[in-house]
Amino acid sequence: SPYVLSQSVIQSEVQTSIEQFRLTTSNTFVKQLEFVQKMIIGNQLLSALQTNIVPLYAQIFNGSLELGYYMVYNISNDSYCGCQINDNCRVPSGIFKELGQSYFNILFQNTQLMLMEIDGFSAGCMPMDSILQSTLQCFYNQTCLNELLLFLSTNESFTAMNISKYSRFKPSSTVKEIVNELMVEEWITNISYEKYYAQCAPIRCTYSKVGKHDLVNVLTTIITFHGGLTLVLKLIIANVVRFIHRKKDNEPNSQISLYTRIRQFPTLIKRYLAQLNLFEHRSSNAHQVHYQYIATRLYILIFLILLTILTSYILATKEIYQKTIYHPTEEQYNKLQKIYPNSLSCSCSVISVPYKSFLEIEPFYHHVCSSDMVSQGWIDYYNNFKLYFIISNRDFRANAGHQFQILATLCEQAQQTVNSALQVFLQRQFVSSQIISQELFRSQINESIERWKSNTLNSFLHLTQLIRVTNQGNQLINSFHNFYFYLDQISEQLIPVPANYSTCSCARSSACQIPMGIFVYNWTIFDYVELFRIPNFFTGCFLVESLLESTLECFYDHQCMNIIESYTSNTTTNFSLLDTTRNSPNETVQSIINRLMIDAWQSNISFSAYYKMCSPLSCTYEQTRRHDIVYLISSIFGLFAGLVFGIEILILIILRFIEKMVNDFSLIELKRRFKDLFICREEEQIINRCHFILLILTISLLYMATSLTLVAKTERVIKPSLFTYQYLLTNYQDSLQCSCSHISIEYQSFLTITSRIHQICSSDFVSNDWIDYIYNTIDPFHLNYTDFRTTATGQYQLLASFCQFSRQVLNDALSNLLTSHFIDTELLSYNVLYERIQSSLKEFQMAIPNSFLNSLSVIRETTGANMLMNTFMTSSEFQYETAFTMFSIFYTRPLSYEKCNCGLSSKCVQSSRGMMAGCYPLEALLQSTFQCFYNQTCIDSHNVFQALNISSSTSSQFLINSSIESILNKLMVEDYSINISYEKYFSHCEPLLCSYSYCGHRDILEMTLNIIGIYGGLVIIARFIVVFFLKLYLNKNQKVSPQKGET
Repeated sequence: SPYVLSQSVIQSEVQTSIEQFRLTTSNTFVKQLEFVQKMIIGNQLLSALQTNIVPLYAQIFNGSLELGYYMVYNISNDSYCGCQINDNCRVPSGIFKELGQSYFNILFQNTQLMLMEIDGFSAGCMPMDSILQSTLQCFYNQTCLNELLLFLSTNESFTAMNISKYSRFKPSSTVKEIVNELMVEEWITNISYEKYYAQCAPIRCTYSKVGKHDLVNVLTTIITFHGGLTLVLKLIIANVVRFIHRKKDNEPNSQISLYTRIRQFPTLIKRYLAQLNLFEHRSSNAHQVHYQYIATRLYILIFLILLTILTSYILATKEIYQKTIYHPTEEQYNKLQKIYPNSLSCSCSVISVPYKSFLEIEPFYHHVCSSDMVSQGWIDYYNNFKLYFIISNRDFRANAGHQFQILATLCEQAQQTVNSALQVFLQRQFVSSQIISQELFRSQINESIERWKSNTLNSFLHLTQLIRVTNQGNQLINSFHNFYFYLDQISEQLIPVPANYSTCSCARSSACQIPMGIFVYNWTIFDYVELFRIPNFFTGCFLVESLLESTLECFYDHQCMNIIESYTSNTTTNFSLLDTTRNSPNETVQSIINRLMIDAWQSNISFSAYYKMCSPLSCTYEQTRRHDIVYLISSIFGLFAGLVFGIEILILIILRFIEKMVNDFSLIELKRRFKDLFICREEEQIINRCHFILLILTISLLYMATSLTLVAKTERVIKPSLFTYQYLLTNYQDSLQCSCSHISIEYQSFLTITSRIHQICSSDFVSNDWIDYIYNTIDPFHLNYTDFRTTATGQYQLLASFCQFSRQVLNDALSNLLTSHFIDTELLSYNVLYERIQSSLKEFQMAIPNSFLNSLSVIRETTGANMLMNTFMTSSEFQYETAFTMFSIFYTRPLSYEKCNCGLSSKCVQSSRGMMAGCYPLEALLQSTFQCFYNQTCIDSHNVFQALNISSSTSSQFLINSSIESILNKLMVEDYSINISYEKYFSHCEPLLCSYSYCGHRDILEMTLNIIGIYGGLVIIARFIVVFFLKLYLNKNQKVSPQKGET
């Protein structure tokens, strides 16, 4: 803010920001964690702990088949929960006997083999879900903890946690409940207004107050009014007395009719004016009387002209004054806002108003999210299909349950994302110590809504995209869609081989796909035969990827649905079709996701509700009006007296001068007259001289005091040009205020922001040619897992994806910023505008990478905690039984890197060929550097691709040995450059009015009016003072002393 804010406003704004941060942070983290978990389940990713899917190698009629069998948990004696249908299976966790090779015990989790049940702990399909549903009760109980330690191979002793009465969490609180609060017990904040004030360092403060006039002003007004009032009363009283005397002295005469009097009135007036002599003396001769008549007429003419001009000026001048209305209604405020938009100021009784009190937002989702296609009955209908073991993974019946489960998850997640984000958004506080205009209020709220919608959408899409690219780069294993096992009969080793869809390999692209259909196994040719193809509905390496590329057109078509139903059920189902009148059947799921499954938004902004919550105590506005009647009367009276005495003296001086000139003018006489000015022989002369001197001194002092006193002046400039504004800013920077005619301006209309990405993102090493070159020249499945080349394809795919993702995130964020609006009622100077934009850019530079890094961190930790397996077999490897049976179960064993076990940490790495190898390609890449890319031998000894030019690294902010993770922490951005066109900003603002205040001397006309006004009163008062003190002095000196000799 360009102005210092009060302590209460700072407290409210900071507290609002803190509360918003707490809500947003916890909400974002929890929703991201839930979404990542659901995407893992939707993609049927395989945990090395084999808690959700158990890989089977089946021998069927001398053929072999890889299968993924879903775990079934024994909830009770007659109740089971299968991970294929329910991803939230939960059973008590404990210590079991060794299960041996029992197929039944593994798949059905036989609880009869449990040796100890861990109090509060749960087991289920995925380790992350299991721990979130668990409590920590056992770890508050030393007995339970000791019993658990008996089953572990350790000599260490551990102490149970103490139950604190100050904790916000109970021992029975689930881990999810604790995580929902970010595991924070208490937030402690300290807001230092002193530090804020010191950082603000205000240059000056201006304030207005209502008070009585000072003593000088009061005395000046009294003197001014006294002179005019004395003259007016003198004229009125003299005429009244003369009239009374005339009525008494006149003898009764004949009655004169009114008509005759009216006819005689003009003649009487002419005679009176012709005989009027204001300068008559008893000793005047005919020549002097002639000059006196001329002087009288000149006096009256000058008096009337000056009085008319000065009175007109006083009547025409206006003053600015403040008026206050207490507890105004909304109607009063709106009227005042229209009339006084620039000066109206209304202080709120409540400065922090929640959005939910005046705002309603409702999204309207794609109707598939409320259709049968995402209902549990529809999903279970396909998940419970009986012929699973002899159905191809291309068969719609085998995949439909999972596909529609993913679609339901996307609908649910979109709604949860919007609802939770909306809940946080509506809990935001609109902080303002002053109520703002309805136009500005709606502009600010609409801008906030648009920014919130854009941020919510981008956050959802970026997280979805990041999950997809990390899944592909890590080559995570799903239920035999993106790979299959090759059993080497000689070495009896299981070799994972990437699956191919047509000519597309899942090792190179997650987007490989083929249409789904209805298949039947032909025992003659030992292959599947397609009976019916589902139009534009696909399967591929990952179920999520293939679903996003699919359309739902079959489910708008009654005939298509009937064909599917004929191959899945002998009975008629009651599932409804999608409605073609509401959405296009040919729209892909990806395009629906790109708008967060939302077809339309509806928002309602209530200014009345905001005004009611603000409840302004008072409204103050400045009004320009003519002076009040008291001021006008006193000023005119003062002018009247001043002009009467002033012009009279001036005319008398001129008359006497003319008389002397005519009668006896000579140089000797002029000298004598000048000397007589300082010789006073008579009392009247002394009075006149003293009166004149006192009057001149008083007027001179008043004039000097008035001219030297500085007064606050406010000037206004209508529709100033940029040159005029810059001139005013240079001279009146502290007080200049200019109101914009357009309060909402798009940033992109005057602002340009560009970014420069790390050079690796424009090199050949993120191109498809390079990745294909690596993929085609290296056989990763016959290399040691600690060799970098094993995961090179995945790492380079991740690097290319991160470059592309960084650009996309930056472009989305910059587009969001530049298409948003800069809202301000006042025109800002270039320096203030630059600081505001720099502040926004700094916030942008911190917020965007942090959002990306938080999402990436959730994905990394969730991948590691669930111990997801990859086709490179670098985190865990499969082991199998020596003798194959009908269904042979694969077991897993975690791998180690330099004494770091992937079963304990997913971030284990070790150096290999200038890069890193580790549990996951992602973790290895992040801990690598780009040093190898500057070395030709290291990066490509065959010289097919050229290493990076090391000289170009000198312009980089990153060192050559910087880890890729540290570079990614900056979104791989080298620097930003901004260009602000102040001319364009000024033209879009288009200021209507600029006002500025300054301290200056009174102008000559104003001082002249003041002197003239006070002159009449001073003449009378000064003469009274002189006469009083002179008489006092003379009486004291003329007292007669007592005669001597008297007894």
